[in-house]
Amino acid sequence: MFNVKRPRAASAFTLVELLVVVGIIALIIGILLPALAKARQSATTAQCLSNLRNMEMAHLNYVAENNGYLIRVGLGHLIAQEEEVAWINTLRSYYKADLVHRCPADESPYWTAPEPSTSPPQYRRTSYGVNNWVEAFYSPAEPAYVKITQVPRTSEVVHFVELAEQGPYSYGDHTHAEIFYILGNPESPRVLVAEQVQTHRHGGKVKSWEARSNFAFLDGHAETLRLRDVYLNPEKNRFDPKAAK
Repeated sequence: MFNVKRPRAASAFTLVELLVVVGIIALIIGILLPALAKARQSATTAQCLSNLRNMEMAHLNYVAENNGYLIRVGLGHLIAQEEEVAWINTLRSYYKADLVHRCPADESPYWTAPEPSTSPPQYRRTSYGVNNWVEAFYSPAEPAYVKITQVPRTSEVVHFVELAEQGPYSYGDHTHAEIFYILGNPESPRVLVAEQVQTHRHGGKVKSWEARSNFAFLDGHAETLRLRDVYLNPEKNRFDPKAAK
């Protein structure tokens, strides 16, 4: 009789080997996901900074063509809608491309739905708002800062902030920075600034001194800064031109 050789069965992974492979894949994913999330956050932060720089360049063009006058605000819960003076409209003709009003990290629900407390309904128009210390009508300064030449250190004074995504400041175009502090409570800015500014949009915990957001300055530059870097108290902050150093 002839010996018939049976073909060898194809080799296969054992259960232990499969578990090892799955474990290795899970480990690689666990290592990559935080890095990918960090890279994505860095990209959105950089795009937001680019938006702010471009807005400041448009603003400097506006200033140059309007005898040094600073832009005005016109949207918000404390004022009637004044579309004709609102910076979101007046800057358009000084911008080289479409004016980007939305930060890519902005997740406010009020872009497509009205803020619940508003009547008539108000929607979010921009991620960014002007520091009212350097705005002609709503500045708490006496006299108000009307022209850029009145501001001694433009590189130290915040101009644009990232507005809070929720609450009554979510559908405006400016802050009310004079109410960032409660006398005798040095911790109050952690909460009060966060009611108007999305202080943790680019890192850190909400309502903490280490929360990070993007800020643009009157000289045209923009930075990602911690809350403690821009506001500690009325004597140490970068909103009030007299306190900014």
